[in-house]
Amino acid sequence: EEYCPTPGNQGEHGTCVAFANGYAIGTILYAKNHNITDRELIDRYAYSPTFLYELIKNPSDYDCQQGTDPVKALLTMMEDGNALLKTVPYDCGYEVGDNALAEATNYKIMDAAILFGFGEYAKPAEEMISSTKKALLEGSPVSAGFHLPQSFFSITSQVWTSDPNEVNGDWKHNGHAMAVVGYDD
Repeated sequence: EEYCPTPGNQGEHGTCVAFANGYAIGTILYAKNHNITDRELIDRYAYSPTFLYELIKNPSDYDCQQGTDPVKALLTMMEDGNALLKTVPYDCGYEVGDNALAEATNYKIMDAAILFGFGEYAKPAEEMISSTKKALLEGSPVSAGFHLPQSFFSITSQVWTSDPNEVNGDWKHNGHAMAVVGYDD
């Protein structure tokens, strides 16, 4: 948590994968690697979710609503890097220029690991939880996707509890990516 940038707001766009991976996790890894804990300084080196989203989105996604693949996001961060937010501001449809592409090559992540997947790649809940905790205990932030009910979007306390009247599958989001930086049993 000490290496986190100020939380961002994706607004009404489907850019959660780019926020979780590019903005949050990329920035956290940079701050941790350079031992930067001053939030103001971390924010100066925050990575651009727009840069990452524009590189990996479906070309027909003109209004930033289709979302993106989290594995593709990580691979892009390793192969192409990410530009800084001050270079590529958060704006749907922003045209990524040569300067941003060149800058991004200086900010590549070295490695990533897929802890578990979904469908045929899913693991038992206990195994997913333990592998996530292990990564966090080792100091690695984790990008995770969740199925979220409507109550998640009207949190009124520090700990969210779903509304028991919400039926699984009748939720606002079928998938939402978030950066996980800690846990509390």
